[in-house]
Order: sequence, then C-alpha cells, then structure tokens
Amino acid sequence: APRGTMIYTSGTTGHPKGVRRAPMTPEQVGKNAALLREIYGIEDGMRAFVCGPLYHASPGAFARQAFQHADLTVLQQSFDPEDLLRVIAEHRITHLTMVPTMFVRLLRLSDSVRRNYDVSSIRWVTHTGAPCPPDVQRGMIDWWGPVIHETYGATETGAAVGCNTEEWLAHPGTVGRPMTGTELRIYDEAGHEVAPGGIGEIYLRTEAYSDFTYHGRPDQRAQVERAGLVTCGDV
Repeated sequence: APRGTMIYTSGTTGHPKGVRRAPMTPEQVGKNAALLREIYGIEDGMRAFVCGPLYHASPGAFARQAFQHADLTVLQQSFDPEDLLRVIAEHRITHLTMVPTMFVRLLRLSDSVRRNYDVSSIRWVTHTGAPCPPDVQRGMIDWWGPVIHETYGATETGAAVGCNTEEWLAHPGTVGRPMTGTELRIYDEAGHEVAPGGIGEIYLRTEAYSDFTYHGRPDQRAQVERAGLVTCGDV
C-alpha cells in the first residue's frame, strides 16, 4: 500500500508538531522527483554527503534521492567542520545539503586547515533551514565556487523557492524565485494580498507534495491556511 510520511517540525514558530503527509499520487511522485532534482541537483552517479538528521525534512528528502541515484552516500553522525572537509576530499563528494550554521563553523577554520583538503569535487551544495547572512554566503562562494544553491520552504510546504549562485550574486540576500509548480502570495495583517515590494506574511503551496495534517492536532491546520495556501509565520 502507498505510504505517507510524518516529519516533526523544529518548532521554529511554536512547539514542534508532527506533519503527517498523505501518500502521494503517481502524478505527485513524478512532480516531487522533478522538484527535488531542481533543488538538490540530483543526478545518477553523484557522490552525496548528508549533513543532517534523516528525521528532518530537507536532509531526509535529499537522502532518499541519494539512495536511489548516488554511487556513494555518506552520513555523518554529528557535524564536525574539519571532518566534513576530510570526507569531501577522501570520497570526492559532489553533492551536499547543509544549513547556514555549518557554513559559519566551516568559515571559522583557519586557512592552514582549509588548505589541507581538496574540495574541488563539489558540484552542488543546497542550504536551507534558516536565513543565511550575506557575508557567510559570499564567504562560501569565494571558497567553494559557484556551487551554492539556497532554498526556502518548510516541513509543511516542502522546498518552494530557490536560487543558484549566479542569481544570488546578482541579488545578494535573496532566496530566489518560486520553484516549478509553486504558488506564492504575500498577505498583510488585514488579509489583503500585497504588491511586489510590500511587506507581509508568506503563504505558499507546491503541487509536488501531497496534503498534510498535524498529528494529533488536526484543528491547527486552519490556523496556518489561507485560500488553500500555508504559512509558517515568516515575513
């Protein structure tokens, strides 16, 4: 029988909640695989490093794709910046998914430590999960090259917005444009949709994901929904 998922949010905007997702239809499975290729650069023969717990949405989604397509998938029990560089160099890692805090810790390593490890194999790095300070993003681009991809989304919505290095350098601080199949609107406090450049709460929906409920708290779904789109409280 088809199976859904249940992934717990980190509780960024409240208490952690179990996001219970219905099984995907065959059409959604295809759209989801295409979206994840767009986000994580998934390709056959990749050599993947999963930096993060599999019970979180982004590393879990990346790992499921890596298990299907990668020649090698490496898991790290807990994050260590120099060990990350060692694994990249030793296993010629090509694809990673990370969070900005990991970038901060990597950039704190001395130049002498950095020079010990060859990271030229890296082709695609996706980061998400928190805002990334522009100086941190620029520092990673200067070091690892134009391989950094930023995404915005949530456990409830899936990854929905993204940009590559070239787009980010043209618009420093951006998280990009809506991904294929994403509907996104910004609403003000009065519930009116705001024009480009306006400030309001982000609501979105991505057709590549099946519907969800909050485990044990089905009534809370209505609190985050407007016109079929979902918010996580971000402005």
